Amino acid sequence: MATDSGRCLRWLSTVVILILSGCGKPALIFNDSVEGTVFLDGTPLANVHVEFIPDVERGVKAPSSSSVTDEKGHYSLNRAGGKRGAMVGHHLVVLLRGRGAAREIGERAEGTDNTKQVKDRRPIPAPYTAASRTPLRLEVLADQHTYNLNLVSKP
Repeated sequence: MATDSGRCLRWLSTVVILILSGCGKPALIFNDSVEGTVFLDGTPLANVHVEFIPDVERGVKAPSSSSVTDEKGHYSLNRAGGKRGAMVGHHLVVLLRGRGAAREIGERAEGTDNTKQVKDRRPIPAPYTAASRTPLRLEVLADQHTYNLNLVSKP
């Protein structure tokens, strides 16, 4: 009997420790409404793919969020599975030009629902197009929903 109760106590202690430690995985928290406007040199930038890439520690899996700007440069982020918003925390922000970028990530191409297609052709400065060199880094907070992105031609 003493052996069974000792095993039971050890098992219960292990379960309590695992529950309290969260099994080592950080809990991901999301802000379900993240939007803003992209500006290039103070002017709204249309038809641009915007992606927020979580800047997390190695080994942590966190979903990125993305959108395509409308004719006024406005975006509203969605994450995997079509859920709105973005993960709360630090992000690298990357921007890509055009319909091809949207199609590559599985989004509906602009203009396929009989809406007016925007002809904004201004190039996105190269540093903003790669996560490894983007100067756009921001923190998504749980209670802040608007994040305007101000790009400059020569960052």
